[in-house]
Amino acid sequence: MRVAQSRRGRQATAYPALIVGPGVVTGVENWPKEIAEVIPGAASKVITIGAKPAPKPVKVGAWLRQQFFSHVSRTQSQTEEEHQQFLLELKAADEYLRDDEFEGLAPDEFMDKLRQITRRIKDKDLRARFGLRIKQALIPLRFTLTAAWKNPPRRRPHAQNTNLLDARIGGYLWLGLDLPREEEHAREMINRYSLLQFVADYRSGALPEKSFAIVSYETAKLGSGRVPAMVTRHVHQKYRDEHNRLQTRSVEVCACPTCGAVVVEEYDDEDGSPLADKIITPGQAVEWVGLHRRYCQAPQPRRVWDEERGKHVALVTDEHGERYVCGAPLFEVSDLRRMPAASVAKRVKKFFGALGVDELHKCKAKGTGVGWALTVLNNACRYTVGLTGTLFGGYSTSIFWLLHRLSGEVRREFGYSDERRWVEKYGLLKNTFYVEDPKAIPEDGAYTGTREYLSVSEMPGISPAIAGIGLKYCTFSSLNDVGLPLPDYSEEIVRLDLTDAMQAQMKQADGQPDEAEGLFRWAMARKQEEDGKGAISVWLNTALNRPDAMFRGEHVIFHPRVSGRGRFAVRREESVLTLPPIVGPGEWLPKEMWTAHQCLIERDQGYKTLIGVRQTGTRDIQPRLVQALEVSGLRAGILRPSLAPAKRATWIKNHAHEFDVLLTNARLVEVGLNLTMFNTAILFEFEWSLYVLWQFMRRLYRPGAPKRVKLFFPVYQDTLEESALDLLGHKMLAAQLFYGDAVGGALVDELEDGDLLSDLVRKAMGKLNIGRAEGIFSIGNRPAVTPSPLGSPTLASPQLKTLAELAAVREQLMPVPRRLPVRKVAMSDKQLTLF
Repeated sequence: MRVAQSRRGRQATAYPALIVGPGVVTGVENWPKEIAEVIPGAASKVITIGAKPAPKPVKVGAWLRQQFFSHVSRTQSQTEEEHQQFLLELKAADEYLRDDEFEGLAPDEFMDKLRQITRRIKDKDLRARFGLRIKQALIPLRFTLTAAWKNPPRRRPHAQNTNLLDARIGGYLWLGLDLPREEEHAREMINRYSLLQFVADYRSGALPEKSFAIVSYETAKLGSGRVPAMVTRHVHQKYRDEHNRLQTRSVEVCACPTCGAVVVEEYDDEDGSPLADKIITPGQAVEWVGLHRRYCQAPQPRRVWDEERGKHVALVTDEHGERYVCGAPLFEVSDLRRMPAASVAKRVKKFFGALGVDELHKCKAKGTGVGWALTVLNNACRYTVGLTGTLFGGYSTSIFWLLHRLSGEVRREFGYSDERRWVEKYGLLKNTFYVEDPKAIPEDGAYTGTREYLSVSEMPGISPAIAGIGLKYCTFSSLNDVGLPLPDYSEEIVRLDLTDAMQAQMKQADGQPDEAEGLFRWAMARKQEEDGKGAISVWLNTALNRPDAMFRGEHVIFHPRVSGRGRFAVRREESVLTLPPIVGPGEWLPKEMWTAHQCLIERDQGYKTLIGVRQTGTRDIQPRLVQALEVSGLRAGILRPSLAPAKRATWIKNHAHEFDVLLTNARLVEVGLNLTMFNTAILFEFEWSLYVLWQFMRRLYRPGAPKRVKLFFPVYQDTLEESALDLLGHKMLAAQLFYGDAVGGALVDELEDGDLLSDLVRKAMGKLNIGRAEGIFSIGNRPAVTPSPLGSPTLASPQLKTLAELAAVREQLMPVPRRLPVRKVAMSDKQLTLF
């Protein structure tokens, strides 16, 4: 970092730098450590929160226990008499406040239980003190219990009902009263360093000029979320009882805090009156606001001055016929508990001189929190530098929103939702025209009354016109281009045969169109029904995951949505198919046997193996694979997701010597880790994202790797997994074209259409022929040199000669051309000439 000089010659202010990346990248093993090594005298601070919130208030149970004590807690300065008194009060609190007695109690029942406890206390002084303190906080305590009853706290493990003792005290009624804080949370906050604290330390001079703030994506984007900001009121609602008699009841509903109108989901289109069956109640408020930002849509006429009448008139609609509404927000974003670091950087705009974004491809999506954080941080900092090894994911839109967030030129030409126009200019689009009855159309272009459908989808690929924008803002550099030593690299796709028993079960679990009883036919029929959304995903996940999990039985279940949306959706369970195991104890599947055999070969040659597995959650197959490896005499271990991202590099480094084989999900080691202690990688189950697959390969293929690197892709033939691998090869084809590499790593035929899911469905329907991939990242086992001046992620670049070297060998490279002899014209002395 350098200090800028102003025009007048005086020294200008230096600016700190901000570095953002995934949590595993921002750990102490990566950026913080490298900054001190590369920039002497530089200081780095790892940011864990945006701003320190106030410690959480204690729970109701802890607060009630504190009312038993004459002192809040035991201190070192207590006398022996005070200590004995403390022990008696502690015993009384444990005796009278038993948690199981409060389980499932409503607020009124809770207060009755407190009165009973007060009367049961034998010690008069203790009973008087406890009763007086409860009486002083009676109204605030009842307020807390009522609010907790409407929004219950999390149920305890193995409990039948919620317990209001777990609710936290607080609210405006507690103002002026003693509001104790949770000591454990207060100690946690002291040990966490915030971005706001970094700003204060730098401005006060506590940090040197060369200072870097290290922030993870999670810290940058995560906030407290939306909470309802509505008042409640009671309205009279008519209904019919079991005898069909009209009755009236009082119902508590939500109301707008600005105009006071009842909040409803929909209003009548004619008169704007609220629909009774769409009223939002307090119990629905959290879900309703959590799904979308909500604004009051109650009709509210606007009073304007009418010059002709000479008075104010009320207008119901505007000049476009749209009804005037209140429009006040019915939500708020509370920063009391968590503030995103991006919001803090926005408040101190231009405080940071440079923004470094590692693994920039994480911000590629349109509407994610990480993308929002990049936009805010880019606008808050003076300069931005993005780093990634996988910029392009095969489709032109994979870089559109990145460039839109970082480039003003792109923002001036394209809107935020202009991805379609971007694809038309820089990508590949395919328009497919469908009709119900092709015979009804006599010729192309004729207009008929036949219903028509137009399907527009993006194809993998990029237009050469992207160079006009890409070369302005992107630079492509290979590790080999900067002279760093790279290991030899090779890869192999291993196609295994299914056993007869596996083939028979896959006819049910997959069921291509030729199988009338297969899962695919069920999914195609079920998705046509009203609640059939998601049926295709059931088939897809079963067909992709079942071949590697046939050692156990499986019950295929479909969960159609009944009501609600998102995380608030209510679903029912529908049984679809039961699949029994096809192998018994001690029997192994073909891919398991091949993996164990290959790992033995690698171990005998002195190589360690890293195995990538996709099913590591509720359908975890890692213990089974570890058992297969250990039976073969291999030492195998598992990297679990419970290990914090910042600690994974240290854990692997300290335990790598204990294993011959390490199993992990590819996403756990996707970025930021140097795994050169492993020399072979087996994608037992590969991820469908080209980004994840590419990054996983680069964990081993790194500068300074002591031994050669080899990748294996074992797949079962004639399965959906094999088709997906071939599709990934095609996506890699388009990616290498964008990077300017020789397209040798994706030896596949050109496909007809779009994304992985739709392509796999068309493949299952027999409407798509996928070329056979022979490699993903390289040309088999043959060494190759890329002719691209931009380099390649795996292939070696040609050795370039300098101008001085070319001048030195100029004669050898450019030999002197052979001159023709000069022919003399013989002149006769017997003729005259004028020349």
